[in-house]
Amino acid sequence: MKLACVILNYNDSDSVQELHGLIKEYESIDHIVIVDNCSTDDSYGILRGLEDAHTSVIRSDQNGGYGYGNNVGVRFAERHFGASHALIANPDVAFSNGTVEALKNAFLSSAAGDGKLAVAAPAVREGGKARGWKLPSAKELVLESSKAYQRLCSPKRYYPAEYFENKAFCKVDVVLGAMLMVDIAKMHTMGLYDESVFLFQEENMLGFQCKRFGFTTLVLPQEQYIHKNSVSVKKSIKSRINIEKIMFTSKLAVLKKYYDVGFWGIVMAKAFFEICLLEIRIYELLKRR
Repeated sequence: MKLACVILNYNDSDSVQELHGLIKEYESIDHIVIVDNCSTDDSYGILRGLEDAHTSVIRSDQNGGYGYGNNVGVRFAERHFGASHALIANPDVAFSNGTVEALKNAFLSSAAGDGKLAVAAPAVREGGKARGWKLPSAKELVLESSKAYQRLCSPKRYYPAEYFENKAFCKVDVVLGAMLMVDIAKMHTMGLYDESVFLFQEENMLGFQCKRFGFTTLVLPQEQYIHKNSVSVKKSIKSRINIEKIMFTSKLAVLKKYYDVGFWGIVMAKAFFEICLLEIRIYELLKRR
């Protein structure tokens, strides 16, 4: 098993340098591939200073989004270093060498995956919901865009806490995408990350792809990592309204491609998303007062 860690950067070289400094000596990682996704600042030049025998810094030919950039890194790691597995890590995470070893062992253990394991992830340190969730229905995908709905009708698709108790690994539909390990051959079978959306919904789409091909997704509840609350995204997209607009655009693409939602269903979803944007604007206005 040969493992490469793929770190995707867009205008956040500080976070990438911090993560690289943490993991560069990890014996569990054979090579680190940093992909600059056509940053508009001087990230690429700064990150080139990290290159050594253990670290490659490359630049994508275009900013095609999160899935596109990570696919560039996975292909590079496979082609140039013979990587069989990839650890996909956002710049704003922190994890131990032991956690990486535990993920590798999950892929090597027949008890964990029965040869069908495609995706494995540790749990995020805070919050049980971040350990994994069930694929949403089309209705859930739309309604959960409303903050009011989330508060009044707690989503039912999260696995209960007892599902993870005293287990080394648990099968789930979807894991959080900030840090996960993938089998590169199985990713190729699924078509790698779906590049039809620019940002967001990658986790659900990967969950759908695994389900379609009969592959397994695991979470390791005893292993944890830190995710610093989407620091990289917030550095690049400062407006909450703009973040939500991108999210809604991605959800519409998922509804069309993975749920086969028809014309009128998309029209109703768009209308609901407009209501959600109004909800956010009101909330932001009240917060400022």
